[in-house]
This record gives sequence, structure tokens and C-alpha cells, in this order.
Amino acid sequence: MGLRPDCLRVHTVGHDCSIGKMVVSLEVTLGLKRRGYDAKFIATGQTGIMIEGDGLPIDCVVADFVSGAAEKLVLQNQHHDILLIEGQGSLVHPSYSGVTLGLLHGCAPQALILCYEVGRTRVTGVESVAIPPLAEIKRIYEVMSNIHQPCQIIGIGINSRRVSAEEAARERERVKAQFGLPACDVLRDGPDELVEAVIRFREAGGWHSP
Repeated sequence: MGLRPDCLRVHTVGHDCSIGKMVVSLEVTLGLKRRGYDAKFIATGQTGIMIEGDGLPIDCVVADFVSGAAEKLVLQNQHHDILLIEGQGSLVHPSYSGVTLGLLHGCAPQALILCYEVGRTRVTGVESVAIPPLAEIKRIYEVMSNIHQPCQIIGIGINSRRVSAEEAARERERVKAQFGLPACDVLRDGPDELVEAVIRFREAGGWHSP
């Protein structure tokens, strides 16, 4: 069974662990459903599975089979029009980059939402490792996600829990100006900007598989 050419796959990725990739995926999925779209949250971790009722704990899969397990999740759910695939770890996390890369290759997304936490400068659990600038992380994801098919970052999810509302608003405007992309904290601002980014990308139609 091959991939349905009109099934849009959006994958949340990020600069570290526990920065809100699951929350962003869930909130965008719910936002799309409220607007009448057939969207499905694809859980790849234990908490997401408990919330959604299905999925696969991708970090429990033997390394050689991570991409295949991710592909199976997509194939099982491609009767939905839009899949929001929960991200794990980060390509710049020395402990979990292998899982993340396998997940990225296996789900073969056409679009990414890049997530980060304001003020986090060191990799969680490996504090000796500095997190690269967000622009460099964006470039890394764009390179790795385009190896097999076109894929682009269409929005940015901000975790601003450690700063005030005023600081969060300034950071949001700074990021939007720097990257020219929709950006929001889905808890503080609501997910509408990211929901609209997915809808615009879907309606553009250029992402369809040949």
C-alpha cells in the first residue's frame, strides 16, 4: 500500500526535548477539526498515546526499525486528510537525534512546524552541549527533510512559559520578522496562526506527491 497522494503530513520538530511538540500537534489538530477538516493527531510517545488512544512509542522501537514504524503509523491513518505527527527529541540532541531522524524519514512530511522554548540555551540532560541558533536548526531540518521529497517549515511554535506575557509578545514579533513565518505560543495565543498556516499550505496544492 502506497501513500495517498492527497494526504497532507505535518510533523512537529524542535530544538530540544520537552518543548511542546505534542501540545502544538494536538492544538493544531483540534483547531483544524473545529474548522471542519478531517485531521488526525499521530502520537509517537507514551503521553500522546494516552491522550489520543492510539499511536506508537517510537523511542521503544529498535533503531533499525524506527523509520518503518513511523511509516506504518502514517499508512494506517492516511484515510484522514491531514496528519499531525508528534515530534520527539531533536536533530541537535546528541542522545535522541537518531530517533528523530528515523521518525522524520519514516513519516515523510511535506510540512514542518518548528518548536522551541524561549531562553533555553543548553540541551536538556546534556547541559555541556549548547543549542545552536534557531536559524541554524531551521536550516538543518530543511536539509534533512528534503533528502527524499520537498518539505518546508510553515510555522513556528513558541514555548514562552519562562518569560512574562510582554516578553513573550516581543519574542513572537521578533521571530515572525526574522523568519517571515507565522509564530505563536498555542497556550498563550491560541493555535489559530499555525492552523491557518496548515490550511494555506494545503490549499496551495503544490505539496501533492506525484
